[in-house]
Amino acid sequence: MDTPLSPKTLVIRADASSSMGTGHIMRCLALAKAWRQAGGRAVFAVSTLTSSMRSKLESETFEVISLKSLPPEDADETAALCKKIDAMWLILDGYHFDADYQRRIKDAGLRLFLVDDHGSADHYCADIVLNQNMYAHERFYVKREPYTRLLLGCSYALLRQEEFMKWKEWQRPLPGTARKVLITMGGIDEHNITMMVIEALQRVAIDRVEAVAIVGGNNPHYDAIQSFVVGLSTPVRIVRNSTSMADLMAWADVAVSAGGSTCWELAFMGLPSLVVITADNQVAAVEAIAKEGAGVNLGWHHALNAPTIAEKLSGLMKDYELRSHMSQFGQKLVDGLGCERIISVLNCIGV
Repeated sequence: MDTPLSPKTLVIRADASSSMGTGHIMRCLALAKAWRQAGGRAVFAVSTLTSSMRSKLESETFEVISLKSLPPEDADETAALCKKIDAMWLILDGYHFDADYQRRIKDAGLRLFLVDDHGSADHYCADIVLNQNMYAHERFYVKREPYTRLLLGCSYALLRQEEFMKWKEWQRPLPGTARKVLITMGGIDEHNITMMVIEALQRVAIDRVEAVAIVGGNNPHYDAIQSFVVGLSTPVRIVRNSTSMADLMAWADVAVSAGGSTCWELAFMGLPSLVVITADNQVAAVEAIAKEGAGVNLGWHHALNAPTIAEKLSGLMKDYELRSHMSQFGQKLVDGLGCERIISVLNCIGV
């Protein structure tokens, strides 16, 4: 790239793969779109990226730059890229951006914004650390630089504004018995939990139930799922690479979801949910969601089976009071203004 970009440029360093999923990229996409809407420019720097996620970013007309090295060796290359395009901020989102990586970025003289979920780094030297989870606490970040600013909690949840904010004042209708079920197990779902939930739906003894299952573009089980749903007694529509998650969440009465960032979208939409733990980094969030009554913790995916899911799902679908509490609590928990608050901080510190 020969021509420098605008001085209001964000470089977003994140990856997506079958093992780590697509959540890091997707939540950064929300920030990138909000930044662009505010007049800035965002560039994605990646070492690993699924084909569907690359297509997603390019369809949104974001520039995607492929790095030659893998983390943590890519720190110097990433720093050089930021300087070349005169980036205002570098955004890091991933569990491999440890203390040494952060130091190398700061030693290069860059402004650093780190998206973190569980405070596992030995030390934090980013200018800003964001933990958007409801369990986020300052005690996770005792070992940090004096200048490091913390943005903690769901008031900073990264939601795609153009998709979700049109629903901000919407009041969810709550039927006495839920009959519309949304299944969303993330962009990859390598363990094919989607299939298990679909099987569980066939065991739910409630009439006129219908479902939509959202399947990511790189889901390796897509063909098998498509074949499985043909002729089922409880109809299931498969939506691949949905571009209207908020609309589907508004349609549904309940959801069965993986325990990633989608949980904050579900909360904003007031959609009562059963949540499955699919990775270690989801445990704290799912446990906190269940403790506060924002969702039902189904536990680890490998300990689940269709009869157990059917029992829990049937119970939630029939329990109007529980669904009402979940819906109201979720909408109070996430107000959808996270990107707006973050951009205000970025612009303030970046001056």
